[in-house]
Amino acid sequence: MNLDTSGGSSTVGMALAKLRADTSGGSIKIGYVGPNARDINADTSGGSIRIGVDPEGKFDLKTDTSRGSVKVDGLRFDAIKKSRTHAEGLINGGGARLRAYTSGGGISIYAAERP
Repeated sequence: MNLDTSGGSSTVGMALAKLRADTSGGSIKIGYVGPNARDINADTSGGSIRIGVDPEGKFDLKTDTSRGSVKVDGLRFDAIKKSRTHAEGLINGGGARLRAYTSGGGISIYAAERP
């Protein structure tokens, strides 16, 4: 699935396979990323990003923000590089790609319950 907007926020309830969400004028929220998702990309220049991840999912995580902070909560995360504005590492040993980039807000990657 591909989502693009230049003037607003995007909300996705569940991402179970591949997802690319881009916006230049709002936030991105993905409520639940399933454990078998293959490629999740969220990119915004004007808002925050919140992504709920199944605690059993295995992902290679890479995040970056210019004017916010990055938080990874409730997941087994082994950091390769970690700072206030950047997180790169493995969730549950790594696997599929999970990317989140913003220049205008914070990034939160958190454990989400299966709907």
